[in-house]
Amino acid sequence: MGFEVIPAIDLRRGRCVQLVQGKKNREIVSLPNPVEIAGKWIDEGAEILHIIDLDGAFQEKNNNRGIIIKIIEKYGVRIQAGGGIRSYEDAKSLLDLGVERVILGTAAIKNPEIVGKLSREFSSERIFVALDSRKGEVMMDGWRKGTGFKTEDLALKFQNIGAGGILFTN
Repeated sequence: MGFEVIPAIDLRRGRCVQLVQGKKNREIVSLPNPVEIAGKWIDEGAEILHIIDLDGAFQEKNNNRGIIIKIIEKYGVRIQAGGGIRSYEDAKSLLDLGVERVILGTAAIKNPEIVGKLSREFSSERIFVALDSRKGEVMMDGWRKGTGFKTEDLALKFQNIGAGGILFTN
């Protein structure tokens, strides 16, 4: 059995950041030039990058999509992207831009049919669902709201709908 290590790049206000427990007011790392940082991961052997638009996840106005596009254009690396994908159109536009996989969180929970539709159109391998869990309950809207759903129940539901994978964060 093999596994793949996928470096993560969290974007906030055009910078690479690390948050403590996903809380936007608890930023402990903030680095400029995410495109350059992506290049360093690629130089280290990364074949795919995990990029999350935290501004999108927190429903803030800044959008880091331009950075994702620059990384694709400059390096041609495979990318799985999430954060702020709120609709079928948002997901489709990222897939059409060349993102390998989209990761749906809140949108999938609020509208599970989107997962099936995207999986049928683009293949299930390109559609993942993020389940952020606190004490066994799936959270949404950037960890701000509980859903009342158990993690394992939603994981099975999305597997049956057609998700190619689950990104689980506890």
